[in-house]
Amino acid sequence: MRSYDDEIVRRLHDAGVALVSLGVQSFHPEHLARLGRRYKPPVAERALELLVRNGFASINVDIMFALPGQTDGDVIADLARAAQLGANQLTTYPLFTFPYTSVGEYLRLTAVRMPDLGVRRAHYRGISAWCAEHGFERVSVWGFKLGAAPRYSSVTRDGYIGVGPGAGSQLPDGFALNTFDLNTWVQAVCAGRSAIALRMPFAAQMSGWWWLYWRFYDTHIPLDDLDTALGRDAPKARRLLRAIERVGLAVRNGRYLELTDPGAFWLHLAQNHFALNYVNTLWIEARREPWPQAVAI
Repeated sequence: MRSYDDEIVRRLHDAGVALVSLGVQSFHPEHLARLGRRYKPPVAERALELLVRNGFASINVDIMFALPGQTDGDVIADLARAAQLGANQLTTYPLFTFPYTSVGEYLRLTAVRMPDLGVRRAHYRGISAWCAEHGFERVSVWGFKLGAAPRYSSVTRDGYIGVGPGAGSQLPDGFALNTFDLNTWVQAVCAGRSAIALRMPFAAQMSGWWWLYWRFYDTHIPLDDLDTALGRDAPKARRLLRAIERVGLAVRNGRYLELTDPGAFWLHLAQNHFALNYVNTLWIEARREPWPQAVAI
């Protein structure tokens, strides 16, 4: 956050970068301190103002909710401040207590507990209501976009390349993860070798379910694309979608199935569980060994 200055931001813009994201998390100093962030709110505000002033097409701001001690009003104030400063997309997500992070260390050392389900649901409902009232359309389980600005997303794409230690890539044959160790990554790149430490190939059916998973994340599932994406598994996917619709977690809108607010919330919880298990296991092993032979998920 402190590394933002006019020259860096201008060079990004001149290089053709159009979509940017700033991990503010909160404009409240007490919450930043609780997260182990070493910057103060004015630093985040100046960085956001720089991005807005340089005319990027999409400026996303990450805001966290369900933090220990955080009120509904705190969350709404953070959203309002980001929008006031010029953010045209807001990505909101709950506290993830990965044990290897400063947040995980803090929570373990101080025995702070995560807010209960009721608090998290109240925050989520408040975020959805505020965004709807102020013209931010839901574009994912956690994301809301203002007007015609292009959507910022680093994961809901057909493919992407991750550059740097620990970065992930979605390639035609599956998912790849770079080595997490900085020195190892530098040595590999300088020697002209691949920095990829782990690969997860997609089986024939897996790529289709991977596609459907991210359409759930989008909260809009194109029904006409099921056969192409899932092939022989399409009938199974349709049964799943009908069950979700029957219990009120989704509704049909033309050729799309759209998650309702309750559906988006419960999917948010499912993704939280996924992250706390899958990502946590993967990252712990990848941080422990620069070139792990395998990671059992």
